[in-house]
Amino acid sequence: GSSGYGDRSASPSSVVPSEVRTEAPPPRHSGLVGLGNLGNTCFMASMMQCLASIRELRLYFTSGAYRAEINTTNAFSTKGALAHAYAELMTLMWHGQSPVVSLRNFKAVVGRFAPQFLGYSQHDSQELCNFVLDALTEDLNRVAVQPYVPNYESDGTEPDAQVAQQVLQRHRRRYDSKVADLFEGLFKSQVSCPSCDKVSVTFDPYMSVAVPLGAAGMRVVHATLRRSDGGMHTLALECRRESTVGALLDAAASQRCLNRATLVACEVFGHKLHKFFTAEHPLDRLYDGDCVFIYEVDNAADFDGRDGGSGFDSAREDAAPAVSSIHQATGEPVSDPAVGAAALNGVALPPTVPLVVVQMSPEAHAAGGSQHAGLPMLMAAPVGASGAELHTLVRRHLWRHAVPALGATNGTVPSPMWPGVVGEPVGDAFPPPKVAAAAEGGAGGALSP
Repeated sequence: GSSGYGDRSASPSSVVPSEVRTEAPPPRHSGLVGLGNLGNTCFMASMMQCLASIRELRLYFTSGAYRAEINTTNAFSTKGALAHAYAELMTLMWHGQSPVVSLRNFKAVVGRFAPQFLGYSQHDSQELCNFVLDALTEDLNRVAVQPYVPNYESDGTEPDAQVAQQVLQRHRRRYDSKVADLFEGLFKSQVSCPSCDKVSVTFDPYMSVAVPLGAAGMRVVHATLRRSDGGMHTLALECRRESTVGALLDAAASQRCLNRATLVACEVFGHKLHKFFTAEHPLDRLYDGDCVFIYEVDNAADFDGRDGGSGFDSAREDAAPAVSSIHQATGEPVSDPAVGAAALNGVALPPTVPLVVVQMSPEAHAAGGSQHAGLPMLMAAPVGASGAELHTLVRRHLWRHAVPALGATNGTVPSPMWPGVVGEPVGDAFPPPKVAAAAEGGAGGALSP
């Protein structure tokens, strides 16, 4: 029969008694098992892996020694339900036959006594840890009847060790368990009265402490830097938590000795640019799972965002394309009704339009699909650029990525739309690119080749 831990899990008969397990060597994957997620329950899997690595606690449960100390009369306990579920989980992780263990049974017991953990939403790992340790302490409390014990308070004249010993002895008259022996510590608190100079020293028990990682108030953001020549570097950028993406770009420029005015931050998802981040974008709205890229472009001001400061969103499906196809370059100026209307109404137009160039998957394109591949390129084109000029611009960027060592030393011609800027190689040394372009800032839809 199944224990509820999945089809690949060990059966309940493998959990107890411990004497049976000692006769056979533990499996090769003992302790090296994965805990399957049930929805967004990675918070539970990670914390159970941490608790499972504490040898003294694990052996206390897997050996069956905990059974003799289950307190079924404690009104605040689970009557041993959580202790049994925890022991079964530890046994499956260290003595089971499957390298993958499900948390289904354990999670069900936790949810029965802590409804906040019902369902499959994400929760705080430390909150779960505190509940599990507290519940196990109540289940395995050796004190059947808890007496009233007043707090011990010192006037500051006694040594801390002596005061702590007094507090611990009083605390053990109410809470005495193996879990408390392993996890409990004491916080010291000292209060002085400014009027009468009276000093009060107390010690309070705790089982876990929240410790910030890294410098206080600082955060490390991992981003990928894509250089103008196509090279990429992984960056670990430390910024203040309350800072903005602008501070992130400052840190990247300082770390890699780059010009800050050429850096743009964005998020890439599914081989497409999902959104730009403005310099004012709060850093606390960047999440650890975001694929943050920092692009080196000619001028970051071309991508500074024009939608109220929230950044461009290239995932908009209703955005009108700026050009019909860069492969059908006719040399005629780009015809965009939105741009024309803005000019007729006397609205000042930006001198350039941000472009995102994405590569179509050859297999998907041959099958008539629209799957993308690789990473997008960023560039900016004048509002009145023709299809031929867009074609030249894309070829220039691709040439820069393909042969960064040649640069401007190869035979080149200036581009008429960008005076003083090197264009594509002379002749047809570089074949026409098979890419699709997406224009941002009023034209964010991807263009099909």
